[in-house]
Amino acid sequence: LLGGVGALPVAQLLAAEAREGAAVAAGGGGWRRLEAALHLSECAAPALLPQGRRPTRRRLVSAGGNLRAASDSGSGGNGGGGNGGEAAARAARAAETSDAFADTAEQRALAPSVEAALSAACGVGDGAPPYLRAAALRCIAAFAPWLAPAERAQALQGCVQAVLRSLGDPSVGRHAASAFSAICCYGGCAWRLGTDATLQQLLPPLLAALEQEPLASDGEAAETARSACMRLVVLLPPASIAAALDAIASPILASLPALGATLAA
Repeated sequence: LLGGVGALPVAQLLAAEAREGAAVAAGGGGWRRLEAALHLSECAAPALLPQGRRPTRRRLVSAGGNLRAASDSGSGGNGGGGNGGEAAARAARAAETSDAFADTAEQRALAPSVEAALSAACGVGDGAPPYLRAAALRCIAAFAPWLAPAERAQALQGCVQAVLRSLGDPSVGRHAASAFSAICCYGGCAWRLGTDATLQQLLPPLLAALEQEPLASDGEAAETARSACMRLVVLLPPASIAAALDAIASPILASLPALGATLAA
């Protein structure tokens, strides 16, 4: 379909379907049209968007070290007051990892349609049927690389909030964990989320969800969410890493005595 019609007409059609489906659902006309639009958008995403290189764990750890070195350099090597150096290094790294989404004519043309699909996905509320919420989360995950450039920071924030709201829902928690991981895989997103201020907002709901169903009993989904969070933690300044690691590790350590007693029995 994309080969014969082209990316832009398909993206525009899917965006129109997502908008219309959201309007029909809001008017009580059912959810199926919106679900279909989100599912088709998810399927079309690889063909619509350039696929940025996902940073590996090694690359993110190395990049975090480089950022901290730049911060120290900016502070004159005294380990303090390096906010200017850190901010410059962070902005440079974020821009570098967003290169796949350079401001090309094609991407400018596609942007409104992608934004409309993501807006419809983020607008799916907690009271929607599980199959629709799952479709919305999969759509967000599919378009995660599109969120990398700095000019899409507002869309990134909206998608992250939609994902966090769903982490504690037994019916879609696994999809939410996968969507959160997909977002954190892309460098432009990771560098914007891996800051003190942002993680102070992300960690409480994320850690709370890890202690509740379904993640509390779904080891694979919980590990997916924790690993995604660690991709952000390694980008923090040195003074902040210890506190973030303690917040993540404390619930795990607290559960070990009970686990030991269960195994001993």
